[in-house]
Amino acid sequence: MKTIILIISFFGVHTLCQSQTLSQTTNRSSSILFGNLDKGDAVLSSQKKTGHSFPSQLSIDVATKDKKIEVENQYNFQIGKSKFFHFGMSASAKMNNSVASFFNNTNIVGGGEGSLMIGIKFFKIRNEKKVADFFVENIDKLEKNELKERIGNIGKIHGHWFYLNPSVEGRKFKSYIPDTTFNEQINKVNNTLWGINIGYNYWNPNIIGFNTILGISFTPKVTDNFSDLTEFSIIEQQTSTNTNNTIQRASSSKTTAYKGTYKDLRKNNLNFEAFFTHNKFPSLGFYFGHLTAYEKNEDAQTNFSAGLYFSKPKQPTNPSIGVIFTFNDIYGNKDLDDDKKFAINLVTRLNISRPFR
Repeated sequence: MKTIILIISFFGVHTLCQSQTLSQTTNRSSSILFGNLDKGDAVLSSQKKTGHSFPSQLSIDVATKDKKIEVENQYNFQIGKSKFFHFGMSASAKMNNSVASFFNNTNIVGGGEGSLMIGIKFFKIRNEKKVADFFVENIDKLEKNELKERIGNIGKIHGHWFYLNPSVEGRKFKSYIPDTTFNEQINKVNNTLWGINIGYNYWNPNIIGFNTILGISFTPKVTDNFSDLTEFSIIEQQTSTNTNNTIQRASSSKTTAYKGTYKDLRKNNLNFEAFFTHNKFPSLGFYFGHLTAYEKNEDAQTNFSAGLYFSKPKQPTNPSIGVIFTFNDIYGNKDLDDDKKFAINLVTRLNISRPFR
């Protein structure tokens, strides 16, 4: 586990999971959820009331910014004409301490997170009668891929997705309180954080020639101020001597601890996101995100993100690699350190699809 995290942190590679937000935040405030939205598959689903399912998808996510490894599985079950029930679950492990402290102390301040995803997808077809007639006439004449492509162009389809994404995160670390007795200076802290992400996606593969996904989400959550604590190393030394007091042997141990006032924070995040690919250049995607975090008795913090994604031509909404630029607190309401105001993320994505029909 240590070796994996070290390699990931050294090379700065960030692998994106399907239901993670496009801007690579791990605060479960995503409004757009990536996946291979194929208009031919979607239109074909209108000709079957049950039994047709999009492929399930197993995703592996490694986030260098959050030093996090996540495994997620997604399923789509057809429950009616052009209607699908979506279910997903994920589990992750993360390293909360810095890479520098890991090298210095060779220990991990770990944590974990689990989440569920439930939702409803449904598609609307403008030329439903033309689709039905073409399907009946050509179901036995055309190969499946050609049928999908041609029926997708006839269908004039758009889709909607409503989802609920609850998550729970565990936090565990050592707190250092200098202004107390020696034996009470170091305390173990265990905390549970949670969030509920409620969102909506709109998908249209042909808006002025663009394949478009628009999303909005609202996330009430309990987080903490762990990132505001001061990280440092504690060195404990012990000295022993032999029975004649002629030889002394010294040993030391290092551990990572955090100093500062630790507390829970209740926030309400409102997130807007958009993703576009032009149908003539489906391998290139454009992303924009606007997230505002509201906190009681505090000024809101607004972050803006923009980026480019690259994907396979046949999977424009399922990108493989990209770069994201994030500007935190664009209105200057928070007193952020300079190194927290701007971030660049290189991202790559690994999905393992397992079709089932």
